[in-house]
Amino acid sequence: MYGKHFSSTYTGSMIGAGLNVFAVWGYVIANTIKSRVELNPRLLAMILGCKEEEIINAIAFLEKPDPKSRSKKNDGRRLIREGEYQYFIPTHEIYRSILNEDERREYNRLKQAEHRAKIKKEEAARVKESVNDKQDMSKCQGVLSAVSAHTDTDTEAEAEAEAEEREGITAPSSSSKKRKKQKYTIEFDFITRSWLGITTDDLKGWQQAFPAVDIQNHLNRMKEWLLSNPTKKKINYRRFITNWLLKEQDRPSGATLKSREEKLQAWAVKRAAELKEEEAKEKKDEIR
Repeated sequence: MYGKHFSSTYTGSMIGAGLNVFAVWGYVIANTIKSRVELNPRLLAMILGCKEEEIINAIAFLEKPDPKSRSKKNDGRRLIREGEYQYFIPTHEIYRSILNEDERREYNRLKQAEHRAKIKKEEAARVKESVNDKQDMSKCQGVLSAVSAHTDTDTEAEAEAEAEEREGITAPSSSSKKRKKQKYTIEFDFITRSWLGITTDDLKGWQQAFPAVDIQNHLNRMKEWLLSNPTKKKINYRRFITNWLLKEQDRPSGATLKSREEKLQAWAVKRAAELKEEEAKEKKDEIR
């Protein structure tokens, strides 16, 4: 007997679980039939060359709920006890039906979509709450609204996505998947959540071209943006990275933005005081 053993097993929520857990899980994968397997701790201890207690602890780990598991079925449990030695494997049929690498990636993408959507919704709520707090703190809201057009309301991800779509480098839709894809040296793996093909020469070149940008920091930010927008996969990731870094190079620094905001606030307060003084003067003239 045999089973499909994916490399993502070693990059998911089981990281650091220990040798015994991975050994028992490998045995489960290889011996599961119709989503069920028999696990006798005494027998497994002799087969795997460890103590019976270690096997019992490993099985107990695989029975526990795992909120960080890619599969949310049965609260992320990998084993469900049905008898003295018999266990049910909830994800067996799902992984068994994954025929190739593309389908495996699509499966993991769909499993993470709900989690990413939740994070995106929470981030939007926090941004909205932050904006409301700033508005409540400002007593000169009417004056500030006159210059609010200068505020950049587009996030980095939205601006980048719009630029990509205008330039026609967004990944094709399902209706055009049959088109021949051009190969590029830099790729992004949505399963391992990592960049592929980026060399030290690439990093040096970007640092020389964009000295004001923290390259590694923004590569991480690009990664999170891609994971949060799985439907906007790119064809040319090198161009995607270059466009992002170019925009960041031209963006004002945090100190500049803070100084601009402070000046704007000071001007608003001063202008509000002037308007109030003019209004008082007009009333005084009317009384006379």
